[in-house]
Amino acid sequence: MGLTNRIQSIALAMFASAALWTGSAWAAPIYLDITNTTGTSGGWNMLGITDSGASGAGGLGQTVANMIDTNSNSTGISAEITERFNGLNSSGTSSPSGAAAEFGNHGADGGYGNFDAPFPGGNEVTIQNSQITFSNLIDTNTYDFTFFASRLSVSDNRETLYELIGQNTDSTTLNPSNNTSNVATVIGISPDINGQIVLNITEGANNTNGTGFYYLGALKIVAVPEPASIALIGVGGLVVLTRRRR
Repeated sequence: MGLTNRIQSIALAMFASAALWTGSAWAAPIYLDITNTTGTSGGWNMLGITDSGASGAGGLGQTVANMIDTNSNSTGISAEITERFNGLNSSGTSSPSGAAAEFGNHGADGGYGNFDAPFPGGNEVTIQNSQITFSNLIDTNTYDFTFFASRLSVSDNRETLYELIGQNTDSTTLNPSNNTSNVATVIGISPDINGQIVLNITEGANNTNGTGFYYLGALKIVAVPEPASIALIGVGGLVVLTRRRR
């Protein structure tokens, strides 16, 4: 058998083995936008924040029950705002560049909180932690998260902390102030025994804003199958190759 035929055989085996897994295990990336509506469209998922202040829900309870991937395929994964934002920031960039370019105009708005002082006005609320809970995740996968946030026309540091909690915990920070190109990434988070990963968004240690503003505009989730799953695909390829030789 020629080298080309061997490669083709292995590729076919990999495809066949992958087909045995559920769609969400091998889905394309999942993008989530914090915006003013809730739903799915054009390969994006949206969680809506339509009110703010002491009397508003700040998006609490908004849920996308079956997120889609970039190919608009259902993944079975849900996202819910389980601790509110204060409201919607609409002062982000609509044309990010560099590492943030993949988020397009979805960073133009986003959720914000205010860790250190009420906003707006003297009788409003202080929101020190916002939270999104992801459910129905596959326990044999790990998940990588990339975050983007932007707040233009400011001069202070509004560093935001993104903490992910599953079986393991990790965090990263990003300064949204005048940000048009930077992202922050956490890799290798495993879901807990309930198939969930919790994202907490709050003020970072280097935040110098007097109100303690923090932000989340959009994020990307990538599922990474466990090594044993990848090895199984490789074994499938070798089996086909052996049969072809015989």
